[in-house]
Amino acid sequence: MKVFIVAPNIGLHMGNGGGARVCMAMAKVFEELGYEPYLVAVRGYTVERLSQIHGIKVDKTKTLYLYGYGNLLSIPFPLQVKLIAKFLEKIIPKYNPQIIVFHDDVPKLNTRFFRDRVVLLYSHFPYAARIAFNVTDAYEVSPPQTQLYRDRVYRRLLENLIYIEDLPENVIPIANSTITAVFMKMLWKVNPAIVYPPLTIPDKIKKYYYNLEGFEKILNVKVPMLITLIAGLQPNKRIEDAIRVIPRIRYKNVKLFIVGYSGPSWYREYLHIIIQNLNAFPKIRIFTSVSEELKWRILLKTGIILSMAHFEPFGIAVAEGMATGAVPIVYRGSLSGPWIDIVERGKYGFGFRYENELVETINNILNDESMWRRWAERLFHRSTGSRHEVFKEKLFNVLTMNV
Repeated sequence: MKVFIVAPNIGLHMGNGGGARVCMAMAKVFEELGYEPYLVAVRGYTVERLSQIHGIKVDKTKTLYLYGYGNLLSIPFPLQVKLIAKFLEKIIPKYNPQIIVFHDDVPKLNTRFFRDRVVLLYSHFPYAARIAFNVTDAYEVSPPQTQLYRDRVYRRLLENLIYIEDLPENVIPIANSTITAVFMKMLWKVNPAIVYPPLTIPDKIKKYYYNLEGFEKILNVKVPMLITLIAGLQPNKRIEDAIRVIPRIRYKNVKLFIVGYSGPSWYREYLHIIIQNLNAFPKIRIFTSVSEELKWRILLKTGIILSMAHFEPFGIAVAEGMATGAVPIVYRGSLSGPWIDIVERGKYGFGFRYENELVETINNILNDESMWRRWAERLFHRSTGSRHEVFKEKLFNVLTMNV
């Protein structure tokens, strides 16, 4: 039995990022359930490269890419959505998958392609909600006007390419977080199941992680003064807000590691100018193109994990940090998934609204090592993001209720 797993962003690209990691995790689950998974996208990486990037090994998964292997194509997003729809209409009759899993939104297809099969929509946050409710990211610095104008045009074009208010009845909705579920319910009048993205620890790190004898040895690896922010270098992640805080921390040994893909060149240059103006280069390092293994080695040493974004439907990086005992400090807002789903409004970490509050929270944690140790011990074995077994169980429950 075949399963189509369509790439995140409506099939745009199967590569880096949390959405592609969820696709790989799904492929692993479906393999274990006896299915034959196919990764479907306009373009993407080989299964071997995806396994290396995301630390998820699969054996039977194959790829179906319209334009073969490679990086994201530099063509307009709405055109790529149109292309993936046409591609699906061609390959669905040829391969006859029993299950199709879309990510984020469902492209408009002839409804006959939805019949006699299970169709799932796993949404990290639907573009349809952005269009219907005019949801925009809270940028710390506005992108170039040309990009803002382009985004408005793209939204208008997408209205005719995806289901905005008329999601087909036989599509089974799944949300990655409470925030996404709320918007899906308002938009499509549905009650989606909530299945958190899985926490995937690479095998090399897992061996290292579990071979340490007890919690005390984990603490010996930790560097409380190391603060880590894992996010793509893009303005909606509000990385500048974290950079401005570091010179205000009273402890000289504090360091901030920013880990993520490189993002637009203008924003990288903007961040470097901010760091230079604050004379903060010795305390702040930016890592791009980091492997999963190196990312986890950084997390193993991290004392505090940050999330600065004001709009973040989930935020798996916070859960990853917590799994190594890093104390989370996240933006406290109604659209902050890390605050709502991961730290559960202060139960498993700290929240902040303003810069002064963030500075005070960091100083308080670093000033009291016993408090930091208590929090680290509490968080060591907990991760709201869920491990593979939990993700598999929840996905299997959705399938058994609908197959």
